[in-house]
Amino acid sequence: MEKHLVSVIIPTYNNPKQLKRAVMSVFNQKYKKLEIIIIDDGSSVDYSSVIAELETITAFPLYYFKKENEGPGLARQFGLNRASGVFFQYLDSDDELLSHKIENQVKILEKRKEVVMVYGLTMVNHNENHIHRAKNKKKENDNLMISVLEVRKWHTSSCLWRYDKHKSCWSNLFNGEDVLHDFTIALQENQDVVFVPDIVLNINIENEANRLSNAGADITKRKRLIENGLSLNFSMYNILKEKKLIKEKLIAEPLAERFYHAAMKTSIYGDKKNSLKLIKMTYKISFSKIKKMECFVLYCIVISPIKNKRKVFQLVYKLRRRFLSSDLHQFRFV
Repeated sequence: MEKHLVSVIIPTYNNPKQLKRAVMSVFNQKYKKLEIIIIDDGSSVDYSSVIAELETITAFPLYYFKKENEGPGLARQFGLNRASGVFFQYLDSDDELLSHKIENQVKILEKRKEVVMVYGLTMVNHNENHIHRAKNKKKENDNLMISVLEVRKWHTSSCLWRYDKHKSCWSNLFNGEDVLHDFTIALQENQDVVFVPDIVLNINIENEANRLSNAGADITKRKRLIENGLSLNFSMYNILKEKKLIKEKLIAEPLAERFYHAAMKTSIYGDKKNSLKLIKMTYKISFSKIKKMECFVLYCIVISPIKNKRKVFQLVYKLRRRFLSSDLHQFRFV
C-alpha cells in the first residue's frame, strides 16, 4: 500500500536553536513520507544559518517561509495553505516528536476513516513521570466537539489530523487559537477522535514564565489574554447559537463550564467587569439548577474584597469534586 504524505507544519518566532531541535525530531521519525513546512512568523533574529544547515541534512522536502508577525494560528494556516499532505502534523518549535509518533498515528487514521484526529500523551522536559494535562479524563474514543467544549485534553503537537485543508480553520488569536481550531474542525468534519495512552511528544519548558499560555504573569500581555479569552468563548457561543445547537444539553453544559472557568481566570487577572459578564453568560447557557447556584457563589467571590482569589477558586473546585463528581475537571490555569 502506498504511504500517505504527512505535512509537518512548524511555526516559529525568535527561537532558531529550539527550531533546530524540533526539526531534528522530525528527521528521526520512523515514518519517512514527510514534508516539512517552517513558517517564520516575523522573527527579528536571523534563521539563515539554521535553515541552511537543516537543508543540507534533510531527507525530506523542507520549505522555509517568512511572513509578518500575526500569531501562531495564522502562521499555521499559512503553512496549511502550502501543504501537500493527506495528514497534518502541527509542531510547536520548542517541542519534540518521539520517533514512533507519526508512524503509529498514521496507521490508525488509515484504518479508521471516520476518525479526524489521533493524539497521545505529552511529557515535560523528557520526564516520563511528568505528564502534561495528566488529570484530564481521556477516553479511547471520543467526540471532538464535546471534548473541545469540556476541556482540551491534548497538546497541539501531540495530534495528527485529517481534514479538508481548503477550509480555513486557524484564527488570528494569540491565545486559544488551538481551541478555536479544534472547534472549527468539529463543525466541519467527522467528529471522532482516538486517544492512545503512549507518550508521543516532549515539550520543553525552559522558561515557563515566557510561554504564551502562562503569559498572565506578564502584565503587558494580560489585556490581550483577556480579549482573546472573551473572543474565543463568545465566538463559540454565537456559532452554536446560529446553528441552533445551544439548546442541546450535551453542548450547553460543557460550554457553560468553559464560561464558568473563564470567569475565574478573568477575575484572577483583575478584570471584574468581564468576569461578571462571563458569570452572567454561564447562568444563561446552563440548564442546571446546581450550576446556577454555583454562579451565585462565584459572583459573591468575584465582587468580594478577597485578594488571593486563586486560592478560593481552587477550594471551590475541591468542594465541587467532593460533592458533585470526582471526575470534574479543573482547568489548568486555576
